[in-house]
Amino acid sequence: MRQVRGRAFFFVYKEIMISETLKPIELTFGGKTFVFHQRMATVAEEDAIDQRFAEINKKDPARYEIAFQLCRDVLAETAASMPEAIVDDEEKPGEQKSVPLGDGSVSAALAAAFAERTMVNERIIRTAYNLYRGQLVPDYRFL
Repeated sequence: MRQVRGRAFFFVYKEIMISETLKPIELTFGGKTFVFHQRMATVAEEDAIDQRFAEINKKDPARYEIAFQLCRDVLAETAASMPEAIVDDEEKPGEQKSVPLGDGSVSAALAAAFAERTMVNERIIRTAYNLYRGQLVPDYRFL
């Protein structure tokens, strides 16, 4: 019985690790809809990200601005492809289409689209980051 469980875990783990591109994250907030395409991060990358967050001084008045920028940077660093915005299709009224946020680097596109730390932008970036981190944890169950 133990060996069967171990083999099942191995195959699930192997399947998860083979897929380096995670499921797209679609967020709608404040009338804006964005789709983020992230890739799997290595454990070393994840530890480095955790360390960057740990270095934020909890008493620093700018800690939320720093965390916002860090979340935005991590989304850019771990992007599998250019994020998209969902907009109304001018050619087909009543329908929507996705358009890339930019045509250069992902970092520049995210920095331009989310330049200001508004309440809506902060919610979108923070939620996208949290959902991305949630996808890094494999599905599991206790038997």
